[in-house]
Amino acid sequence: MLLQLRRVLTLTLPTLVGSAFAATITFDDCAAGNLCQFKKGATDTGWSAMLPAGVKFTGITFDDQAGELFFTKDITFTNMNAVTITFNGPATGEMFFNIKEKATNNTDSDWWDFEFTILDKVEGALTPPFNTTHPTKAHLHPDPFDDETLKNKLKALDVPNRNGNKGVPQMTALAKNANDIVAMKGGVWTAETLRLHDIVDAGKKNMQFDFTEKPSVPEPATLSLFVMAGLLGYGFACRTRERRGRR
Repeated sequence: MLLQLRRVLTLTLPTLVGSAFAATITFDDCAAGNLCQFKKGATDTGWSAMLPAGVKFTGITFDDQAGELFFTKDITFTNMNAVTITFNGPATGEMFFNIKEKATNNTDSDWWDFEFTILDKVEGALTPPFNTTHPTKAHLHPDPFDDETLKNKLKALDVPNRNGNKGVPQMTALAKNANDIVAMKGGVWTAETLRLHDIVDAGKKNMQFDFTEKPSVPEPATLSLFVMAGLLGYGFACRTRERRGRR
């Protein structure tokens, strides 16, 4: 009898550990031009996103203990127009979206910066001063996107009216120099982590926000500064080599 009980425990405990106590759930990838629903089987986050053409979500996982979503946003630009993804959620709770960016530049221009904005469709725009870490209006957290080692290009970050890691509505990734741009016709920019957050408003309405991204080229004056800095650097390198040759 004791041996049979041991066998039952041996067979059932791994099953319990793998289901009832599982912390990470994998969702199906979402194709471009489709409604992406963050759910699978009995697990439904209540969130969805309408994906435009050229945008897909891959590697989607959900931490059901922390209540956070993780995925790669794979987006391809064929022009410099802004792309907006509308996220729709339930009328309760909150959600963190932890996003790895993969953006392909199939346009006719090099990218010198890339802007992200978030707009709460229920409560309106988040405006300065930004003194709250988690405002109820949909917002971005800049700190996770500040790590230059997690970006292959556009490594600088500009956050207007930044106040530490407080929630903000906008931030822009910038090229630090002429070698930090995303090249036209096939250049790929990878970066992480974009951290989006929305909390249900006081009226308990369904959460909804627009997440918009847009690449751009610099103003002529800015471009001139980059070129001048490059020429100065080149001139300095030439003079250094010349001095070394005289020794």
